[in-house]
Amino acid sequence: MKLRAIRENHLFSKVYAKGKKFVGRRVIVYVLPDYSGARITRSDPMHRRVNRVGITVTKKLGGAVERNRAKRIIRDGYRLADRKSPLKKGLLVVIVARSSIVGAKAQDIGKDISAAFVKFQNDWQKEPKRSGGRRPDSQNRQVPVGQESGGQGSDRHESADTTVTAKE
Repeated sequence: MKLRAIRENHLFSKVYAKGKKFVGRRVIVYVLPDYSGARITRSDPMHRRVNRVGITVTKKLGGAVERNRAKRIIRDGYRLADRKSPLKKGLLVVIVARSSIVGAKAQDIGKDISAAFVKFQNDWQKEPKRSGGRRPDSQNRQVPVGQESGGQGSDRHESADTTVTAKE
């Protein structure tokens, strides 16, 4: 099955900034939930959720031949890892090649990516489930004085930094 690629630079930036990170010996793997995954699912003829994968190889690694070989073995390693320990679908996955990837085989890369997938699965199983969609801090939020009961603006002469804790 052909991989669905990440092509937009803003998605790479978002995954780097907000995603979970795994540093392996030969690759670094970033993962973030794909919030536009529903749109992609609707466009898929089989209506399956898929992971979008982005591969990054810097020019420090070598010339075009070495970079293309690195991308090719990363793609193959991803396929091997996805068969061995599949990651849940509907994610943005970015794989960054490290300098030690030169001369590596797809099986080695697959082991690194598989270890990342196992780590991410374990992290997601440990996370507590949120219920009701409310943030935990919303019950003790700070409300400025004069606004806790509608705030008609009649208390304009009070100091602005006075706060009252409101229970919802």
